[in-house]
Amino acid sequence: MNARCDVKSKRVLLNLAAVGFALLCIGSTSSQTIVARPYQVTWPVGWEVSYLPSPTTNSGKSLGGERVRVLLKADDTAVVAAIELTYFPRSDNGRASLPDEFDQLRSTIQAAYERQKFEVNLTPAQLLAIGGQSALTTELSVVSDSMRLKQWMGVALSPQFLYSLTFTASEESFARYRPQFDAAKQSILFK
Repeated sequence: MNARCDVKSKRVLLNLAAVGFALLCIGSTSSQTIVARPYQVTWPVGWEVSYLPSPTTNSGKSLGGERVRVLLKADDTAVVAAIELTYFPRSDNGRASLPDEFDQLRSTIQAAYERQKFEVNLTPAQLLAIGGQSALTTELSVVSDSMRLKQWMGVALSPQFLYSLTFTASEESFARYRPQFDAAKQSILFK
């Protein structure tokens, strides 16, 4: 892979790991900042954790919540795997449907990849528990002329929050780093 393609690959991996809200330029806060968060998790050792504001709607409205981006870097620069946890406070008075929320986020992620000229294949949705809440999950296979990515995605609803969790890596690295992601996923407790 040439240097230009490698830089492009890193940028695409970072952006597309952003739970379908790709290409947002938002600064991070220090991982030392103490904030009450509606979850508990043990992130993998050696991965870089950044806390980001949640994405805004197309009209610029803040959804509240937060994005937590957890990156594994090779040589302190090249991203080889990314985990992202996003949560939003619910304001639907219990009317939200897990399948509807899942389908909306899945469609958003798929559209973001397709805008970048990737071909996307998805596995059928599976129901399981994440963080003590019912969740729907899928895996995406994302292919372009220059790279092949895999992404695991899950969406859960607690009474107060909607949670989205993703794990993204190149196709050849996905299985290698999946156990570290799975350990973090198993440690999650959503409130």
